[in-house]
Amino acid sequence: MPRFSIIVPYFNSSNTLPDCIQSVLFQVFPDWELILVDDGSDDGGALVYDDSRIKSFRQNHRGVSTARNRGIRESTGDYLLFLDADDYIGKNYLQDFANHLFAGAPDICLSGLTRIERDGSSRTLMFPFTGVVSKETLLPSFYEIQRTNQLYGYVAAKAVRRAFLTEHQLLFNEQLHKSEDLDFFLRCYEKCSVFLFIPNMDYHYIKYDGGSSMYRQESDYFSLITVHRHLRSFCCNQLSDADEASYRKTMSAWIDSAILETPIGQMRTLPDTLQRISRDPELRSLCHVQGSSCQVIIRVLFRQFCLSLANLLR
Repeated sequence: MPRFSIIVPYFNSSNTLPDCIQSVLFQVFPDWELILVDDGSDDGGALVYDDSRIKSFRQNHRGVSTARNRGIRESTGDYLLFLDADDYIGKNYLQDFANHLFAGAPDICLSGLTRIERDGSSRTLMFPFTGVVSKETLLPSFYEIQRTNQLYGYVAAKAVRRAFLTEHQLLFNEQLHKSEDLDFFLRCYEKCSVFLFIPNMDYHYIKYDGGSSMYRQESDYFSLITVHRHLRSFCCNQLSDADEASYRKTMSAWIDSAILETPIGQMRTLPDTLQRISRDPELRSLCHVQGSSCQVIIRVLFRQFCLSLANLLR
């Protein structure tokens, strides 16, 4: 049984996947297995590596959450780590985790990361904690950290004990199309009372304009709203005034966008969207789009027409 299972889901990632895999092969710490899950790629042949630690699986195109869940089920390591196909890890990444994950260590270990921005510059993101920390200590600053640098929600730079996931039957929610990683880890955090933080920056997260190939899809604003509500609930209402203002501003933007960004081909779903919002007191209070259903539909159609015209005139 290897110490670590590294799970890499991918879809049409032939340009970045080889470098991602090489970064695992270059690890100083050798006791790992690499679980590659091809989510129905059609951009070329499968990669073949002469290393028994690499295990490859293929499935029909069903999305990143399904691919990650397949990786979890196929894994055998003590701890699971997730790596996206367009990211890479430094050679000491696993060694640093191994140095801290002693017997009796908490079920979840979190580290910082290095984010490569769109212009090629890099930025290190770090937690303000080191060592073993209780959940009660985390909660007062949890929302602020998540809203400012998203560290708690990244699928990257975390090690989770496989037996912990099995015990609590924790998998990614395959019905969510946005923020599924934050949703997964919130459910993990709810089952933990203590966490281990290590000062590791060896995960390199690549920030692309379109995101990785597994994430290019229309925004599912209700998924975002659902997970953000879960985030607030997890914090046990320990939000500062600035956090509360950010929460309301973010939720309002997503609620309005769920209405105004309805594609023309999906206009028939707009009345249901409006009803869903009107039946929910919080969503209704944060929504800025006013008027009858007919008035809103006309407004959305006019907005879509203007956007289409603007694109034609570019």
